Amino acid sequence: MTVDGPRTDPYALAFGAEAIDDRLFPPIEQEAEARGFDLEDPDRFLFLSSVGRLLQAIAGASEAGADTLAPDAGEAGPDAGEALRQHGRLLYHAFHFWRAGKVFVELEEDRIRRLLDAENPASDRELVAPAVAGYLRLPRNLVWAAPEPGLRPEPADGFFWMLEPGRSLHVLAALGVRPDRPGFSVVTASGDLAREAHWADADARPGGLDFATTLPGGELDRLYSLETTAELLKLASLCFLDLDRGQ
Repeated sequence: MTVDGPRTDPYALAFGAEAIDDRLFPPIEQEAEARGFDLEDPDRFLFLSSVGRLLQAIAGASEAGADTLAPDAGEAGPDAGEALRQHGRLLYHAFHFWRAGKVFVELEEDRIRRLLDAENPASDRELVAPAVAGYLRLPRNLVWAAPEPGLRPEPADGFFWMLEPGRSLHVLAALGVRPDRPGFSVVTASGDLAREAHWADADARPGGLDFATTLPGGELDRLYSLETTAELLKLASLCFLDLDRGQ
């Protein structure tokens, strides 16, 4: 489905019109500081009491049909455990997006096409992001992904990132973001920077061409698909390395 007009911001969509993040997130920061918690670790992040209470509130709001703080995993929907995991990972990225000053980057279509069509884009550069956390918006309806195997692909609006220098890169893609839909789907990926400097030159789709469209007729519009989590990490790496070059 194509929706024209101004694009919806997934962060604003999740938190509604009011800036409730300034009410919800400081207690998480304060508890982590008091307990000496590592906020960068997405798994330990979920063990904070303030995060647990917020996730319970989010789950309750989702059951009640509220349209904020609620990722939607597509037509089939996730089971309860998977839904909670998705909410937790979205909350992790939203918190770090807020904490880093809500850094927002947008890349034009020609630039993304150049990156995804390039052959052998290997680089010996260290992976450097525009900020420790932020959101990178992709051109509308250019890159597609399914929230779960077997579900219908949706256009990727962009991705949140959280970069732990020298440790890990965490990415969450927001799919199917549009003003007539109360939520959006998510796909997450994490990579170990202690093992890989980046994923720009990875073979990210075994047995296939990275980013090749899997949509019927998608090649006619030169569309791209993300079929593996490695492709999501590669997409982020390519964007970051290109931004770091200042091109």
